[in-house]
Amino acid sequence: AETPYQYFRMCITKNAGTAKVELTEWRLFAKDRITKLADNILLNGSIASDTLNTGYIKWPKVQLLANSQSGYEVSVSSQYDATVPGYLAFNGIGGHLGGEGWTSGSTTFDATTGAAHSSNAALFDGVCCEWIQLKLPRNKKIKLSHFVIAPRTNTGSSGHSPEDAPKEGAMYGSNDGTTWTKLITYSGL
Repeated sequence: AETPYQYFRMCITKNAGTAKVELTEWRLFAKDRITKLADNILLNGSIASDTLNTGYIKWPKVQLLANSQSGYEVSVSSQYDATVPGYLAFNGIGGHLGGEGWTSGSTTFDATTGAAHSSNAALFDGVCCEWIQLKLPRNKKIKLSHFVIAPRTNTGSSGHSPEDAPKEGAMYGSNDGTTWTKLITYSGL
């Protein structure tokens, strides 16, 4: 994106064929490369590994432990229950443990086709979807270079499977949380 934005919303329009979507991790990377080392120093004094690997600044810069923390705000269109809130997609733990990541409300996707349910899913930009949104701290805006999403990787009795992962959707940016610009669509994940 050439325009810097404060809000980012990922809309998921399709999964591989289950009644909900699960997202373990969502990372956003700023278009501007690091110009000084302090750009991505973590609170504990270490350098974020994503920065070392890519040279781009990862957002959020901190692991989130609540939907509102350090000026960041996470919101979602729905959630399965209180154990899977949106901020878990930004806590940096990953999907190998049970209970990590955001899960949309039950029956928001068609279990056969994977398409978002017209009667249960949210409606955004004229499309049925489930979404997760990150608002950056006050006066922080970034030009998005790219983003990375990760599905849950554990399976079995915990009920998580590759079919729960996002497969199609779009990324949006905004500076007021009301007027949105579609930045990119994705499919075939």
